[in-house]
Amino acid sequence: MMDTQIILILVSVFIAVAAITGGIVWWLFTDRIRRRVADVQGPSKSSAIDVESQWMMHVVRISRPLAKLSFPSENWVNSPIRHRLTHAGWRGRAAPTLFFGSKTLLAIVFPLIFFSLAASPFFLKMRRRY
Repeated sequence: MMDTQIILILVSVFIAVAAITGGIVWWLFTDRIRRRVADVQGPSKSSAIDVESQWMMHVVRISRPLAKLSFPSENWVNSPIRHRLTHAGWRGRAAPTLFFGSKTLLAIVFPLIFFSLAASPFFLKMRRRY
């Protein structure tokens, strides 16, 4: 039978992951709606869109070195990943840089998180118990 500590940890992890996922989905969909409204309104751009594009360019600049590590070196124009990004709505010039940069970052960060949690005293104690 599970301890109440383990159940609390599992419930808190579930709530945290659900909240983060919900926040990301909300952020992505409201961003698209704002862009569509700005396109319908005409050539006058709001300051929120300008700030957002500056933020996006800053993220692209940061992720560019990471993207170079996993970016395909040959035949990018006919790449199936490029077609999938296009079909998903990521048509901008920054889309491949953001995709490959986040792919590389997650490939580095997730194992670090896993190994740091696996070596933590709490999980070592749990491993000895079961």
